[in-house]
Amino acid sequence: MFKKIFITGGVLFLASVLLFGTQTFAWVSHGASWVKQQVKDTVPVEYQLDQARSLVEDMAPEIRECKRVIAQKQVDLKYLDQDIARLEQRYQSARKRLAEQASALDEHRETYVFLGRRINRGDMTRDAKRRFERVKMARSILESKYARRKALSEALASARQTMGELVEQQAHVQVKIEELEARLRENEAKKAATLDLDIDTSRLAKVKGILADIQKRLDVESQLIENESPLIGEERDNLDSADDFELGDRISSWLNGPDESKKVDQPVLLPEEARIPLNPER
Repeated sequence: MFKKIFITGGVLFLASVLLFGTQTFAWVSHGASWVKQQVKDTVPVEYQLDQARSLVEDMAPEIRECKRVIAQKQVDLKYLDQDIARLEQRYQSARKRLAEQASALDEHRETYVFLGRRINRGDMTRDAKRRFERVKMARSILESKYARRKALSEALASARQTMGELVEQQAHVQVKIEELEARLRENEAKKAATLDLDIDTSRLAKVKGILADIQKRLDVESQLIENESPLIGEERDNLDSADDFELGDRISSWLNGPDESKKVDQPVLLPEEARIPLNPER
């Protein structure tokens, strides 16, 4: 199955190269970058923070080892200083004796008294030559010790500075991680509040839509009722005018009370506008 997929993919790629030329490589590169970015965007922020925190914690053993090496070098420098001090003392002593022998040999005598001993000029000369070689060797050793001390001191100072910067950066990174985690929690809280607010708003909007629809339907029904029941002054079909007078009598009788109902019926007078002239002019 994988072999078929591989062969099919290869054929499609070759066909794309033949059709579109070298532009295919740019598209493939762009597509790979896009897929990589999409995959990176899908990684949870909490996972990235945990990964960063784990990397910082993994640096702790290395930092401790570097500190141990720096401490060891500091001890080596201390012992080197002690060795240099001892060699410096021996060198100065040998150099002083050599200077005394050279001063004595400037006086051409048969015998000399040197270091409590009486020796002849030949022994004095041979001893001075050997001492001169030893002093030169001691000076060479001392110079190499000084050179080693200088290099070790400079390396130790650089290592201590680098270690200090590394520890400072580690602390800064830890603080940055805490700040980003606090921002993540804040964004999560805002997101939760925003989601709740959106849900409530949608429900309220739905309720308002239902109420508006009900209001509209009621308005339509009210308008239909008004259209079917005309008011006074509007034209009415199939209505008997006698019924109107009898209705007026009943209303007047009820309003005037039981005593007034026994009175002789009086003709109902209509307003001037509603009266019909008995003898209209022709």
